[in-house]
Amino acid sequence: GQIGMWRIWKELEPTVEILGNGHDSVLTQIPISLVDRLAPQVIECMVNPIMVRGRKMTIYAEAEIGMNWAKKSEDNPKGLDKWVP
Repeated sequence: GQIGMWRIWKELEPTVEILGNGHDSVLTQIPISLVDRLAPQVIECMVNPIMVRGRKMTIYAEAEIGMNWAKKSEDNPKGLDKWVP
């Protein structure tokens, strides 16, 4: 998460605003009109191979998109849902 957050800040700010981070996540804010263009770039920033005992390990990333921070549900149709290009 930390390397990915740094890359988002370095490569995509100020258009992608970093609002916070978790153990393995970064919370960002992107203008709705730019989501389809910038979400793949945010995901790319989060994928950073590391060496573990001489072997390269890659943990892939995905994004959730929504108009608020709660999960999408019947009562919250604009909540977070997995982003699919």
